[in-house]
Amino acid sequence: MEGWISLHRRLALHDLWLKEPFTRGQAWVDMLMLANHKPGWIMVRGIQVDIGRGQVGWSILRLSKRWKWSQGKVKRYLASLEKMHQIRVQKVIQNHTQSGEQSGEQKNSVTSLITIVNYESFQKTQKTENKAKRKRRTAGEQTETNNNVNKSSLPKNLTKDSIAAWSLEKGYPVTQVIFDSFYDHHVSKGNRFVSWERALQMWVRNHYEKFGGDSQPKKPKRTREDLVREFGSA
Repeated sequence: MEGWISLHRRLALHDLWLKEPFTRGQAWVDMLMLANHKPGWIMVRGIQVDIGRGQVGWSILRLSKRWKWSQGKVKRYLASLEKMHQIRVQKVIQNHTQSGEQSGEQKNSVTSLITIVNYESFQKTQKTENKAKRKRRTAGEQTETNNNVNKSSLPKNLTKDSIAAWSLEKGYPVTQVIFDSFYDHHVSKGNRFVSWERALQMWVRNHYEKFGGDSQPKKPKRTREDLVREFGSA
């Protein structure tokens, strides 16, 4: 499955997200949201712990409370993710020297630092977004170019007689007034068409539908003289 969805980090604070014990998948998404998106640091027991981009500075105890799991379950879950090479877990250690009769260095664990191995692949960075925008813009420009490849400006040899055969067949007389209105309109707009004859036909048809009242223009009434010429005198 490919593509992106945007999840705001506020989801990690929503009651619906935190109300019940987490599923394994929910815990994985939760770590992606808890991970730092830029370098920073936290203070743990007076100790500054640096956290890099894509790292989660949460202890096992804090995660167990958040996910409503036992600490053992959290440890097993993180171990399984490490085995799948999804994360790396390291302990932040505090060193201090013992005083008194005993000497030597004692190490105490401060917190756990979880690194999301492929953190960048889950992030829609500005670079990725810009690349997607360029791709959409290029596709749009290409579509516009393709649409205009076969279009042309109004040809000089186009006249009302160019659709005389169509006009006779359909019964739509093309007057000079109708043609001039078509010509002036499209010249002023700078319109381009693949077929100007087709555009003229639509213009004439629309004219008669709008001003003629019927979808087909009414044929002129035949006069007595027309009947005499056709059938002769009685």
